[in-house]
Formats: sequence, structure tokens, C-alpha cells
Amino acid sequence: MSTSSREPGAEAPRWRPSPLAVTLTVLASAALISAVLWRRVEFVAFAAPLLGALLNARSPTGQVSVSSDRAEEHCFEGETVDLAVTVTVSGCAVERISIAGVDVDVTAATVTRTSNGAMRHCQVYTPAWGRFAPAVTVDLRACSGLLAATVVRHPVRLRVYPRPEPMRTAPRTAELPDRIGAHIGRRLGTGVEFAGIRPYVPGDQLRMVNWHASARRGRLHVTERLAERSATMVALIDAWMLHSPGGACPPPVRRACSLAVAGAAQLTRAALRRGDQAGVIALGGPLRWVRPDIGRRQFYRIADAALDAIPAAGESESSHAGHGDVLPRGILPPSALVVAFTPLLDGRIATLLNDVRLRGHAVAVVDVLRELPAHGETDPLVGTMWRWERTTMYRNFGLLGIPIVAWRQDSTVDEALAPLALRPLAVRRPSP
Repeated sequence: MSTSSREPGAEAPRWRPSPLAVTLTVLASAALISAVLWRRVEFVAFAAPLLGALLNARSPTGQVSVSSDRAEEHCFEGETVDLAVTVTVSGCAVERISIAGVDVDVTAATVTRTSNGAMRHCQVYTPAWGRFAPAVTVDLRACSGLLAATVVRHPVRLRVYPRPEPMRTAPRTAELPDRIGAHIGRRLGTGVEFAGIRPYVPGDQLRMVNWHASARRGRLHVTERLAERSATMVALIDAWMLHSPGGACPPPVRRACSLAVAGAAQLTRAALRRGDQAGVIALGGPLRWVRPDIGRRQFYRIADAALDAIPAAGESESSHAGHGDVLPRGILPPSALVVAFTPLLDGRIATLLNDVRLRGHAVAVVDVLRELPAHGETDPLVGTMWRWERTTMYRNFGLLGIPIVAWRQDSTVDEALAPLALRPLAVRRPSP
């Protein structure tokens, strides 16, 4: 994206007396008071030019605009982005340009003065993934420094994608779509996995003939192999608690939802690298989903939808009302595996996942809540009841036929999903 970004409208700044104007006012007032007390004309002569300068200091009618080369910058966590911010002013001068942001570090800044403003080049380091809007603070001066103003703008949006780690586990369904891939299916076809030996029939290819078996049995036999198929993976992110109207979300829940986004990105990235189709569904606020597809560009579509599920710094968490507890039909392709990353704090998630299972999809759950509530850590009885409730929830999911695993501390999503990769997940046939 190479179009220039500018905040809506160039607005006139709100001017205030500068420290220089305050100093001149104090000196002029002291000189006039001294002239009255000691009846000395010299003090009036000293205060006259100061008062003349202060009376001639009128608010300029100029405007200020802050723009950048790009409306958005995209990068991965741990990378450095070069930013160029241009400040255009009229009727005043730029004194200082500073850039700061939440969870970003600004270094190596240089300011270039121009005839009608200034331009600042800097480097922004992004140690964590998320959506950020660095604040550009412009200090202005006018009337020979007697008036000052401060303008804060957000001309650049940063979209920092999580950096997924390689995965070895590959949970999949027992029935795979009829697409060539890297998973060993149940149907016979062209592959490398041995399925059996049968007598030769007209139409079999010569390269399928098993000459050792044919020599022992006195007639031609061919080797059957299992077909290699690709899977369809859909990661579901439960961020309902971040958009609840009850107020600010507790830090443990925010960390759990951030962990859900990171796990979904890592799972879909691994699926895309295997040649599988991958998609995402983000719950919380307006429903966001990306249909399963293949290719490198699909990962960026998934990452954008996942980032939008987490409110950015300074964004209202309950600004959008969530949808119901049922997904619209048609957003999940047949034989798709749905892996839900959820803190299991909203009762609607169980109803939604059961509805998905009844539609004929395999469903698995990853519990991303690693910390107890604050009151559960201080009160042993509350902590015990909390663990008992989570155990009961695990049992209820098991009764529904939905496997559930916990993503514990000091473990990767690869290790958390390892129990799901031991055997293919069964798909429930939808009732007619």
C-alpha cells in the first residue's frame, strides 16, 4: 500500500501561552508594581516593550496536518519498521516532533526541517504482535515563541503478525476430502503407504505389479496403496470475554485470548505448509471468518482476521455486540476439522461447538486459560471449586464426543496438540 495517509482534516491547533510568554508577563507585572511602589519611571520604560510584545501576540490562523507515506505497516514481531512522518504547518513553526507508542520502541530518529514544516525519520521496533498506532506529538510555536501548541495524531497503523514456530503434530479427521495432499487416507489410490495385495485385473498399471508375490502364486498380483489426501483445518478463536459489556477484561483473560490468537496462527501456518487448506473463525464483536484456502497469502488473511479479534490498545473492548451462539451455515466446508482455542469462560462456546459437531464436522478444544482468577489464588476453597468446575467442563465435552486438551505453562502448542494427533478424529454424520 503506497498511498499517503493523513488524519481526517487539517485542524487548527489550540494555542496557549508559552513559558516565554509567562516569563515576560511576570517580569512586566513586577516592573509595573515596582513603578507604582517606588514611583520610578524607569520601571515603566522597562515594562512597555514587554507589554507591547504580549499584546501583539495573537493566535495564528494557520493549520497543521500530519501525514505519512503509508496508511499501514505490516511486519512480524521482533522486526524493525522504518517510518517517515511529515508535518505540514502554516502560520507557525515546528519546534519538536516525538513519536511514542504502547509496546513499541522508537529509535534512531532524525528530523529534517522544510520550508513549511518538518519531516521525521525513525525506526520502530515491535517486540510483540498486535495492532498499534504510535502517537506522533508535534510541539508548535508562533509569534516569536510567545504562543505554543501541542498536536497529537496517529497517522500510521502497525499490524504486527505473530511469528509461528514449526509444528510436528498434525491433527486431522478420519475422512479426508478428495484432494491430493500429505496425509494418508483410508481410500485406495496412488501413494506410498502399503494397503494390500490383490490379483491383477485388466486395466491395472504395469508398475503396480508385485513380481515377488506373482512368482510365488503363479499369477499376476498387484500392490494396493493408500491415497494421500489433504485436510481442511479451521482454527476458532474465542474472544467473547474481551467484548463483554461488563467492563474491562481481567489480565489473565486477556493473556488467554492473546494465547488463542498465537495458537491459531501457528496451527494454520503449519497446515498451510503441509499443503492443507486452512481458515479461521474469530468470535467476539462482529463475526470474522476466512474461508479455508491454500497458499502464502492465505496466512496473511488469517492473521489479519485474528488480529482484529483482539482490541488494540486504547480501543473499546465492548464497542461491538457479539453474535449469537450458532455459526451461519455455509462458512465451514465438508469434512473440516475445527480446533477451538478458548478459555472456556463463556457458556455459549459449548453450545456453538456442539452445533458444529452435529453438522458433521470433527471438533477439538484447546483450553488456553493458564491462570486462576485473582480470588482463586488467595482463597484455597475458591481455587478448589474453580478446578472442580473446570474438571466437570472437561467431562461434559468428553460426553459430547469433543476431545479437549489444556495448553499448560512452559509448553508449546505442538505439545498441547500431540494427544489429538495420536489417531484421526471421528466425524459425526449429520442426521437427515
